[in-house]
Amino acid sequence: MRDYLTVLCLVLCSSCYLVSAQPWNCKAEIGAFTWDLTALNKEMIISRTRSSPPSTFDDELRFNLCDVLKKKEGYDSLDQCPSGTLACFTELNKKPNDGAERVTAVVPLAVDNALDVQYKTIPPLKGLTVLLHGARWPDDSPTSPRQTFNITLLCDSSNEFEPKFLSYSKEESSMFVEWTTLSACSNESEDQKEPNGTPPAEPGGSHASSSGGMRWFFILLILGIVAYFGLGAYSNYANYGSRGWDLIPHRDFWRDVPYLVKDLVTHIMGSIQGGGSRSGYVSV
Repeated sequence: MRDYLTVLCLVLCSSCYLVSAQPWNCKAEIGAFTWDLTALNKEMIISRTRSSPPSTFDDELRFNLCDVLKKKEGYDSLDQCPSGTLACFTELNKKPNDGAERVTAVVPLAVDNALDVQYKTIPPLKGLTVLLHGARWPDDSPTSPRQTFNITLLCDSSNEFEPKFLSYSKEESSMFVEWTTLSACSNESEDQKEPNGTPPAEPGGSHASSSGGMRWFFILLILGIVAYFGLGAYSNYANYGSRGWDLIPHRDFWRDVPYLVKDLVTHIMGSIQGGGSRSGYVSV
């Protein structure tokens, strides 16, 4: 049952973010599963070029998922993100006639004093999405939106890829990145292992296959029950203005269930107690 609840938790957590209650240490835990992202503690740089005649824009994203970025030597402090930044987006503009580069935007997407780390799973255990928060931009006024760095980590146990720049929207103040890496593959927590300390059986065995099928059966069963009562109650409320117990769909049937069960048990017990008689007649 614990496994069923864990998987149900993972399915439900795939549609909402969980807020980390501990200072960010590049590790995540949901139910019985953990993600150790400390191997990603390194500075990564992604760039792209956009054409906007008569100029071109070079976008550069520098980030370290686990630690703050180092200052870039030889650059003015106004042309780079402030100290304590984990993800920095820089936009440079240049014209072909002069070749000079102009820094047109420096955006601190994630900063250590406002990180507010959140994460959610990619079912079924295919990775993790991590959301980091940054400073307000373009200035510190309350009307300026707070920036966010949204990175989707996809599990691949055999290959390691470079992160991909998906999109950045100044209107939504959100940067989206995708990274396929071994670190995105989850591990089962130590306290969730077998009593003898050995890890669970490897996926793919007959036991894992059957338990996986039963697990999804119970998940779908629970979701079906929730949907039945939820949609039924909404229908009764919307169509008939029902309140209280009248919201329950097929209320009369559910009210009779205890009596039906009692009759069934009485019938079974009567059949068992009368099983010794060899004829269909009752002795007088």
